[in-house]
Amino acid sequence: MAKSRHVTYATANESTLADAISRLSDEIGAIVSERQALRGAGANAATLESNRRRLATAQAELSRLLIERHAPHAAAR
Repeated sequence: MAKSRHVTYATANESTLADAISRLSDEIGAIVSERQALRGAGANAATLESNRRRLATAQAELSRLLIERHAPHAAAR
């Protein structure tokens, strides 16, 4: 399986932020699909753990972006 590369998205304005959220949501979907394929193929624990960490990192970044979008002052604290 090809690994998707997690990127921290810089945000300058609402349009850029919305684009970053969309791209990151797509990346999360790809990581989840990869995880399902790995589990179906009987991947070893280390491979699944690597995938889980990538997923957790992407989800945390998505949370940060959503907080920035909906509560910009809270993200700055």
